[in-house]
Amino acid sequence: SGLTESKDKRNDLRQDLQKLEIRIAKVSIALRSTEKKHQSANNRLDALRQELADTRSRLNQQRRMLAGQLRAAYTLGQQPQLKLILNQKVPAEMGRAMVYFDYLNRSRNREIETYLASIQQKTALEADVEKPPTSSPGWRLNKKPRNNCSIAAAPAAKHCSNI
Repeated sequence: SGLTESKDKRNDLRQDLQKLEIRIAKVSIALRSTEKKHQSANNRLDALRQELADTRSRLNQQRRMLAGQLRAAYTLGQQPQLKLILNQKVPAEMGRAMVYFDYLNRSRNREIETYLASIQQKTALEADVEKPPTSSPGWRLNKKPRNNCSIAAAPAAKHCSNI
């Protein structure tokens, strides 16, 4: 009778060990998957940070260019087109100058639109970079196991069957 109990206990322990090994394998697979997701998220974050740095650099360059254009416009005077029309000394020069001013204004408007689009892009990138990593599915690094169960305690505790 003692030998039978010992064999039964050994069989139970063997089954528990097999269950634990299966659980360990599942957790190992889940861990590898999570590590891949983590690495992918880190790569994406690095790319976003680089894109944000490039966008900030481009914004600074655009800001300097627009500031130069505004300084030049201010230097020319408050209403240079009106002054040209009123000056009418040489009509051919006036026509060329009006076309030139029209070209400058269209160019400045395009630059301002580009600048505003860059600001929107920068804002969107900053939001993406600041987004917490927990928003990605399956992210559970540095979290306590559910039900405070460890793998070793799982066979003994009935409430730990979800590990």
